Amino acid sequence: MASMKCMQPQTASMVTVLQDVNGNAREETSIGVVSRRSFISKVKMHRYSKLEIFLAVVSLLLLVALVVVVVLMEAEKSEGTKTDDERLTMKKPDGAIKNLARVLNKMDRKANPCTDFYQYACGGWEKRNYIDDSEVFVLSYMEIGNENKRQLKEILENKEIKLNYSA
Repeated sequence: MASMKCMQPQTASMVTVLQDVNGNAREETSIGVVSRRSFISKVKMHRYSKLEIFLAVVSLLLLVALVVVVVLMEAEKSEGTKTDDERLTMKKPDGAIKNLARVLNKMDRKANPCTDFYQYACGGWEKRNYIDDSEVFVLSYMEIGNENKRQLKEILENKEIKLNYSA
């Protein structure tokens, strides 16, 4: 069995030089009992460990993030008091209108959505777009590329343009 050493308290003496009212120097010796642990803990008290510094920084960052979230939520609440009509009349970017028109063009409004919703939602797109047999899916940028090819083909096959530029 391993023997455990018990830490014995150490005595420490301190000599202090004092000066009385007349200017005479006198020495005082004080003897006290100091344990090694208490001395070490007093020395280390003034230094912060890396973990404590890290936790303080993380806590500060979390506090800042919390303040930002609260401010953003309050700003969102104040904007939420406007009616839908006010929001729609204030913001009408051209891109949103073009996207809305693109979505409406993809719909087949003649189809009944209660009986064939797929035809209602996608029928207009199927009529306007050609899907090659080798294509499994079509993405929006592929649609734009196909539209560019179609326009280029029309331009190149236009007889008036051929006559003007062939000479």
